[in-house]
Amino acid sequence: MRGLLGDRFFLFSLAVFAVLVLLSLLPFDVSNQGTSEITGIAKDPHSSSSGFVFTLEDTEGRIIRCFSYTEPTCPLLYTMHGGFSSDGNMFFVREMYPG
Repeated sequence: MRGLLGDRFFLFSLAVFAVLVLLSLLPFDVSNQGTSEITGIAKDPHSSSSGFVFTLEDTEGRIIRCFSYTEPTCPLLYTMHGGFSSDGNMFFVREMYPG
């Protein structure tokens, strides 16, 4: 009679279990994939049919065109979470925090 370590099913199960444990230890957050965080001063808000378009001067001096459903108080420093459009011309704000 073969021992427990000679059983192929047991060894296969042990290998699958080890892989699953290792994968669970990796940092993986699906909710933040494709999101960015930018900080800067909001300026020149304009109302659109579905929200507000404004410019943001970030901490590196770049001017970024943004869209948000809520109107920012201008000029005020904000930290924003969201994502860029596929062509990179517009930042779509998901969350916006003053300061």
